[in-house]
Amino acid sequence: MKTRGMLALLTIVALVATVTGANPRDGAWASPFSVIAFNPDVCSLTIAPKVGPREADRICLRGARGAGIQDPDNLAAVAEALGGAVGDPSTYRGLVDASAAQLGADGFLGASGQTLWVLVFVTNDLPLTFTTQQGVWFHADAAAEQCTYRDEDCDGDGVAGDGVVTDLLWSGRSGIPNRGVSQVTVEQGSAQEVMNYVVVGPPVALVISWSGLIQEESGSSCSNLADFAELIEKPDVSGLLAVVTDEDGTRLTGIRASWRSSVPYAVELGADTTVSVAGTIADAALNLGCGKNVGTSKVTATVHLGKGMTDSGEVTVIPGPDRILLNAGPPRLVCDGAANSLVSAVVRNDEGDVLEHNAVRFEVVGPGGVEPAVAKTDAGGYAATRLTPTSGTTGSVVVRAIVERASPDAGHPPTIEESIGVDCQPPPLPPVQSPKPPSLIQAPETGDAGLLP
Repeated sequence: MKTRGMLALLTIVALVATVTGANPRDGAWASPFSVIAFNPDVCSLTIAPKVGPREADRICLRGARGAGIQDPDNLAAVAEALGGAVGDPSTYRGLVDASAAQLGADGFLGASGQTLWVLVFVTNDLPLTFTTQQGVWFHADAAAEQCTYRDEDCDGDGVAGDGVVTDLLWSGRSGIPNRGVSQVTVEQGSAQEVMNYVVVGPPVALVISWSGLIQEESGSSCSNLADFAELIEKPDVSGLLAVVTDEDGTRLTGIRASWRSSVPYAVELGADTTVSVAGTIADAALNLGCGKNVGTSKVTATVHLGKGMTDSGEVTVIPGPDRILLNAGPPRLVCDGAANSLVSAVVRNDEGDVLEHNAVRFEVVGPGGVEPAVAKTDAGGYAATRLTPTSGTTGSVVVRAIVERASPDAGHPPTIEESIGVDCQPPPLPPVQSPKPPSLIQAPETGDAGLLP
């Protein structure tokens, strides 16, 4: 199944959002520690901007079932990259989206959902107890974790009792029977935190989506996926999504998708591999496609887990802007400084396609102003401004619309322009008052029919 033009790519949620958790005793964040959880791939993506992709993979994924994060030397790097303040556990709450906490019911090999990291940020060295409704703790012999497990210095900074205690939850070789929401409970003395996670099945479906027609190159680069939200507003960029679900329809996070463009000369991809991340659009594996030259490319996403699955769709690159159609309404005004005219522009290419995401710059030739001075075309190629001529203006006030051409060459100027005038008419003259006829003088009433003696 494929969907074309389905994305209302208006906003994108940040990688980190709010974590699900609460103090079950009073409903407030009253405990002296914080609990978050995420899968190894999410860990790697979260800290990569701070330490680099390779180092992030080493820290989060090294060893059996991602045991690299258990290394005390790595805990400090993870804590710092998450952005909280050491010694203040409350600052770590909400740093990882709760939907990132998924655990594979069947322990499906190769999926980050096979394991779930539980990190507890502490301010003292009192023992911590980890319990769960489902799953197996990696340190099965240590139901009660203590900072003394790491020589009373949880984060390796030389200060006891102000760091991170962590353990790894996995589904075990026999798997987990019940899918859906489950819970991890962490206790330290009388304090308790409960965190939800989702038990999911192996991936069974992959659907890719993309955002409409894109234009030939206008200078955008798709290599920085961190700028996804900004780049999908460019006329030559398409947002690509790969949504992976289990048989219950749950969208899976931490799933790697491999991407391929059959005609990279037409559509150049931002990355060869991306990972589905909680909190992004549809919890999808996001990618970008840059339109380099006019043509059509088959873009394919593949997930290699289980039996493997593939979905694809055709992304078309069309010529850039070539013409502007202008209209003004009303075309005539009594220019009193308040009256205005709506000036609209429809941008098309030389094949007649309407073009989205093109910036139209409006300029006034004559006394007056426009608001806004720049407007982007919508899906119908439409952009508009309002012209307000200066009070007392007569004659024509011209509005010029300017759009930068995608690929200027010797035969085409760097911009296309079109102008339209709005006529300023003088205010109507006040109505002329007709003179009143002279009054007739009446003879006095004498009782003699007006006759004088």
